[in-house]
Amino acid sequence: MTERSAAHVMSFEVDGKRRQGFSIGSSEQFGLPRLRLAGAGGAVAPAPLADVGVYLGWFGGATRLVQAASALGPPLGRLAGVRRVLETQARRIQRSRAQPSAVQAIRSDVVAVARDAGGRKLAAAHLTGGDPYSFTAPILAWAAGTAAAQGVRPAGALGPVEAFGLDSLESACAGAGFPREPRR
Repeated sequence: MTERSAAHVMSFEVDGKRRQGFSIGSSEQFGLPRLRLAGAGGAVAPAPLADVGVYLGWFGGATRLVQAASALGPPLGRLAGVRRVLETQARRIQRSRAQPSAVQAIRSDVVAVARDAGGRKLAAAHLTGGDPYSFTAPILAWAAGTAAAQGVRPAGALGPVEAFGLDSLESACAGAGFPREPRR
């Protein structure tokens, strides 16, 4: 299903505090239908998995504002004056992030929750890191290098877990600055 970023907001406990995150797209969801049906040895194994929500806790108390902006942005962006203001702000944000910084100004909590058709939580994963834009280059470099050196099985369009395996991907994410928080 296609939906806009920040269509959903969910609260999570992080470091003993309630924090909010908004829904974001992730490439893993594209591989879920195959993962749901593939059992050991490729045999069909029905699984109760119905949904995986991925949430980014980047804006703290402003998360609901991000959700509203994601809904209002496209229609308002069609207005010339609003579009100019949005483009100016986007350029300003891009310039402010143009140079890497030794100071970690951003904390990102990324939470994924798998649910069954009844909405019951089956599993959750929580990764914590810094600026997600600083994560992109190292994880893409790792994926390209690993694929070139070892290949991926099976071939074709795959989600990251399918292509590299969960343990390898989790280790690579940690190496790129987004380790998984310990399970509680």
